[in-house]
Amino acid sequence: MAKNIIDATLRFVDKFTSPFRTAVQKAEQNTRKLNSIGKTFQKTGKTISNTGKNLATSVTFPIVALGTAAVKTASDFEASMSKVKAITQASTSDFKKLNDEAISLGAETAFSSTEVADAMTEMAKAGWTTDQILSGMSGVLDAAASSGEQLGTVSTIVADAITGFGLKAKDSSSVADLLTQAANAGTIDIADLGETFKYVAPVAQGMNLSIEDVTTAISA
Repeated sequence: MAKNIIDATLRFVDKFTSPFRTAVQKAEQNTRKLNSIGKTFQKTGKTISNTGKNLATSVTFPIVALGTAAVKTASDFEASMSKVKAITQASTSDFKKLNDEAISLGAETAFSSTEVADAMTEMAKAGWTTDQILSGMSGVLDAAASSGEQLGTVSTIVADAITGFGLKAKDSSSVADLLTQAANAGTIDIADLGETFKYVAPVAQGMNLSIEDVTTAISA
């Protein structure tokens, strides 16, 4: 009898406490899941943090480098244009024309705006005015691009040749084509032609010989 009572009591207790045990077990399971999720979030957080640091390094540094390069490029261009203004003694309006042309050609051609500005400086040294520089620049650029010579070198040679043979800035394209053709013939390069013109041009003018005549004679 006593055993039956004890068994019944235990069954009652078991039945009564079973929901609580189930709830406790579920709570323990949920706690373990939460702990696992928490660890996963910690790992994910570290990964995101590291990724953020890597992105900051890989993105910020190049941006800073590009910004520095852009500032230097702008500074170089301003310095080159300052030389142009100083040599040409250009008025405010004329200098704006030269500045705008250098920027435009720098965007449209294989040469940078600073290179164009340097070429303008060489042309100004040869005594060219603003209008002459603007008129002759396209021919100089064409000759430099076709020959592979430095733009500054070609601009000096073309400017000197035009002055030496008594030509006009608008003839720069013709002179540039002439120099390029002679250079491509393989007998003499543009730099050598330029040096030769310095000595021959005054004599040629006295003999009524054109730059074409002289170039043909030199290249033969």
